[in-house]
Amino acid sequence: MAKHADLNMRVTVDVTVIRPGDTALVRMPRDTPQVQLETIADRLRERLPGVDVLLLAGVDGIDVYRPGDA
Repeated sequence: MAKHADLNMRVTVDVTVIRPGDTALVRMPRDTPQVQLETIADRLRERLPGVDVLLLAGVDGIDVYRPGDA
């Protein structure tokens, strides 16, 4: 018979805020098919109006460059 327990957790995460005027550099694995890269770029541009989206193959993750921020 399974036992049940209550679990209280606090999770801390870093969030990247992307705003219009930003350039989102999206790093993708090198072996990502071209059609998938194009689909991802199209979806990001649709969901992030006013943001320049640049996909970089060969690495994974995402960064944001904000002109004028120090």
